[in-house]
Order: sequence, then structure tokens, then C-alpha cells
Amino acid sequence: MSRRIFMRKRQGGLFPSDTVSQEVIDAIKENQLLTIKILNDRNQKHHRLFRAILRLAFENQERYATEKSLHNAIKNANGFCEVVPISKIEKHWLSKGFKLEPHSTNYDSMTQAEFTKYFDKVVPFLVDTYFGGNKAVIIEAKKMLDVNSKN
Repeated sequence: MSRRIFMRKRQGGLFPSDTVSQEVIDAIKENQLLTIKILNDRNQKHHRLFRAILRLAFENQERYATEKSLHNAIKNANGFCEVVPISKIEKHWLSKGFKLEPHSTNYDSMTQAEFTKYFDKVVPFLVDTYFGGNKAVIIEAKKMLDVNSKN
């Protein structure tokens, strides 16, 4: 079983940074061999703010059926994608021979610096496209996060 836990380095050792991580560590058997992958995770609050703005954009449109399809379209519109040839099966629906394949924005695929660059490009696009340039949506998204963090 694979689990993601969060650790902090203090006084030369690694310690769980939250109760869930502590519980996972407590469940590990003595002398159990583990493979550890060390990642410098992105700023969780920054990532959650982006997701909240994306959620508000999704709720403020009618074209896309899912938040994921909206996000993929936004990535493509902002050049966060690559052009790939289509398969023989896809030729039935697509006539140009190529399609845009959006890159991933998940934690393991981007550094914080890469995410910041993405955020700084995409959020103004979202604000202009889905909120008529009204930057108050960012404040609204921050309020959403504050309410959810209290629950």
C-alpha cells in the first residue's frame, strides 16, 4: 500500500507534520522495510487557492460538463500542453491528424516554481474569461478556503 505523508526535518530527524502522518507512521511494523521517495512538495495553500478559483470558474460557465474538462481546456488555451498525433480510432472524430494533450498539474509532476509560473499565467486568464476581469473572485476563493479549513 502506498501512502503520502508529510514530514518536517527538525534537529537532524524527520518528524510527522500532522496527525494523519503520525497515524501512518504508528501503523508501520517494527523492522518493516520501506522505500521512501523524498519530494519537495508544492505549497498546499497555493494549490488549494488555484483549485478554488477553478471551481468558481466551473460554476460560472455552462460549456464544460466537468471541472476536469474545463481545466484541460484552460491548460490547452494557455499552451500548457503538447501537440500529439491522433490514433487511428480518434481519426473518426478528429480530422487534423493532431490533438492537444494537456500537461499534468499534479504534485508529482511540477515543482513549486513551475506551479507558480502556471498559476501566474492561468489565474489572470480565468479572471478575465470567466469573471469579466473582476479580481474579487480571488478574495472569494480565499474565503472558501478559510471556511473549509475551519470544518
